[in-house]
Amino acid sequence: MIKIFNKYRLVIILLLLLILKIIIVQVQPTNAKYSMIYDDQLMIEQANSIISGEWLGEYNSKTLTKGVFTPLVMALIYILNIPFLIGKEIFYGWACIIFILVIRKKIKSEIALVFIYAIILLNPVEYSSQLCRAYRDGIYMSLILLLTSFLIGIFLNRKESIKRQIKYFIGLGITFSATYLCREETIWLLPFILVITIATIIPNYLNKKILLYIIPIMITIISVNIICVLNYKYYGIYTLNQYWGNAFTSAYGALLRVKPEEEKQRVPITRETMNRLYELSPKFAELKDFLEGEEGDNWRNIGITIEGELTGAYVQWALMDAVESLGYYENASKAEQYYTDLEKEINQLCDEGLIESRTGKIQSNSYNFGLDEIITSITKMPEIIQYQYSLEDVTMMVGNSSGIIGMDLSNEKEMFEKITRQPIVTIGHYLKNNNNMKIELIKIIKKAYEFINPYLFYISILLMIVFILVNIKKLKDIYEELVILITLAVIYLSRIFIITFTKEIMFEEALNTSYLACIYEIQYLFGVILIVFLVKNFRRKYNERKSRINNTNPSIK
Repeated sequence: MIKIFNKYRLVIILLLLLILKIIIVQVQPTNAKYSMIYDDQLMIEQANSIISGEWLGEYNSKTLTKGVFTPLVMALIYILNIPFLIGKEIFYGWACIIFILVIRKKIKSEIALVFIYAIILLNPVEYSSQLCRAYRDGIYMSLILLLTSFLIGIFLNRKESIKRQIKYFIGLGITFSATYLCREETIWLLPFILVITIATIIPNYLNKKILLYIIPIMITIISVNIICVLNYKYYGIYTLNQYWGNAFTSAYGALLRVKPEEEKQRVPITRETMNRLYELSPKFAELKDFLEGEEGDNWRNIGITIEGELTGAYVQWALMDAVESLGYYENASKAEQYYTDLEKEINQLCDEGLIESRTGKIQSNSYNFGLDEIITSITKMPEIIQYQYSLEDVTMMVGNSSGIIGMDLSNEKEMFEKITRQPIVTIGHYLKNNNNMKIELIKIIKKAYEFINPYLFYISILLMIVFILVNIKKLKDIYEELVILITLAVIYLSRIFIITFTKEIMFEEALNTSYLACIYEIQYLFGVILIVFLVKNFRRKYNERKSRINNTNPSIK
């Protein structure tokens, strides 16, 4: 047993720390968001349908709007008879362990590895009230950590045999597929994937190992097509979801193509534009009663409002609801046909000059991704960075309300409790259930991170400069360290940029803890790994200097 313990000592310690963390944070109840019909409630309903063998359930305007990975994970956790939040903790802990086992090739000290692990494992954002929801952000942050781990694993093992490398490529393929199927956004992932892939390939002189990249590509293609086949089987359309499908994206792009009389920030399609389209487009005019009625006003009053306008992503949800109200979502083919007809009609109006247009055909969820918007977003990034590292909006207390006045939510509550396998408790029950010690400990951990993290952020920048300067003459000696650190920095900055761009140009509510959750562990990793690398580097230089002195003056020995 001693031999077994010594051989697997690190893994055993990591698992024990994970168990300890779960014991502490299991006090956190599900943060039930019954009103989030396109978010939490949708995930719960789809997980329930999967468990019942009905794929994503009866087809409607919401069925193919979100990635399928989260309801699949929910269903799996339910089948394993594990509460959802505990399953989420296990998944995150596993991602942390994978990262430590990967970075162990570069950092040999078990003390340092356990320290790094503890920092990311206890990340308070991961079990904050914002991430205790039955939603995808908690799953997504684990996927980003796994994706980072396997890419770094490929890089650190680039000189090893194909047999040693293949597990990292398989892990990358599975993780990238899951990430792609979890959220609709993927563009922000490309910079850091590109950076570390180039760093892996170029020094390796483009040998035959480059063919291993076919593995993650094929896994992703197969995974996506499996989902497309299932959607075709149940709904009759071979597509991943509406955002990746041609019909809705083309129709929405056609609407974005129409030039408004006055551009309004975060208003993709102004009300004035809609009024002109009602007169010129028979297909769009069908939506007028909904968009100009009570239902349309309800969408206008959600979030940070601009008087009389549908803002940000709410335009898309309102359009889908309007199309559904006309019966077009009776089946997927009928909905697709409506969007196809709408796209052709509006693009024809633009092509013939009957309505002023911005440019040629658009097939995108954003009409303005030009240089001015990019520069604006870059200049605003420091504000988002400060919001992120300060943890100012991270809350640990999960305070479910007893319900919404005038609404019977008993069915929704029952469904949430069934799928999450946890009671939806109010703040009173939360505090009375002998949980005070754990709650106080959670608060202390959060306060510690809140106090230390701003210093860690700025010290990390300073130490990175020091690390480069002290090795400026021999940067090739710290090539691997630099690539790892630059990769982490690129992940962080890519996410900050895409959130900033979305907030400034499209959707002001994009600035929130949930959307930024996936980079908190990346920021922590950058800081603590940099400290470990710097200490290791100074020790190496000290030992080299000491060795030179001893060799020069044998009498010193």
